[in-house]
Amino acid sequence: MTEIGSVCYSQRQMHWLSAIFFAGCTLAPAFRASGAEGFDGPSNLAAAVVNDYVRLSTSPDFSSERRAAWIASDDRFAPEFKKRFVLLEKAAWKKNPEIGWDADPILDAQDVPRGRYRAGKTLDSGSDAVSGVLVVPDRGWNPLPFSAARIGGTWRITALGTIQ
Repeated sequence: MTEIGSVCYSQRQMHWLSAIFFAGCTLAPAFRASGAEGFDGPSNLAAAVVNDYVRLSTSPDFSSERRAAWIASDDRFAPEFKKRFVLLEKAAWKKNPEIGWDADPILDAQDVPRGRYRAGKTLDSGSDAVSGVLVVPDRGWNPLPFSAARIGGTWRITALGTIQ
């Protein structure tokens, strides 16, 4: 028996715990590098937000009002991003009252990619702020810029697409 803290483990349990720990340490870097969803980094946060947005924007009931409501209610966006979006959207509708934006402000395109966005290159990285690009592998799409900041201990999107 081995005691760790106040818990006693048998030799067999210690063998399995060691194997699980070793596997986790060995596979974690590959998992992180692969852009696997669920990793808690700002690049993958941005990719998850954009992929959620692509699903929203391709739904039959999508509208500019629904986009605005989604951004306003999504806690993954920083408050300054939400304010900047509202200001830019008002300016777009003032400039062009019939259609508003010339292109999708999040995707910075008029079309929607069929592939999923993944974390691309990190351009500037610090402990509390990151800038980078998202890519749609093998699809010929331009990289999509994003920035994120740690606010109150949580990563939030501060810039995405044309909302910079």
